[in-house]
Amino acid sequence: MPNVDGANITEDETVKRYAHEDTAAYARKLMNEMRIAQERLQSLIDENDPTVTVTATTAIPMDELLRVKAKSTAEALFRAPVYLVERVDPSIMGGIVLEGQGKRFDASVSAQLTAIHRELVRKRSQGGA
Repeated sequence: MPNVDGANITEDETVKRYAHEDTAAYARKLMNEMRIAQERLQSLIDENDPTVTVTATTAIPMDELLRVKAKSTAEALFRAPVYLVERVDPSIMGGIVLEGQGKRFDASVSAQLTAIHRELVRKRSQGGA
C-alpha cells in the first residue's frame, strides 16, 4: 500500500482522490469559461439591442397599473425601450427606485425622509429653526 499524505491507502483510493480533485478543478475551469462566454454573449446582445434593463424597486409588489407607469417613466428617463425587473424592498417604505445603465432615480419615501432630515440638520447648524 502506498503512503500518501501520511496515510496508508490503496492505489484505487489514491486514484479516486486525485481524480476527484482533477474533476473539481476541471469543473471550476469549465464554469469560468461558461461565465466568460455568457458575458461575451450578453455584450453582443447589448450592442445590437437598444433595450435597457431597469430594476424597479418598490416597498410592496407592483400591480399592473403601477407596472405600466413605471415602465413608461423608465422609457422616458432612459430614452429607450425598457425591460423591467421588479424588486420588493420594504425598507424604502414607499415610492419607487429605478436603476439602469449605472443611473439611479430614487423617488422612495426613505430617500425623501433622508433629504428632509439633512435639510433640518443643515438649517439647525446654521442657527435656523
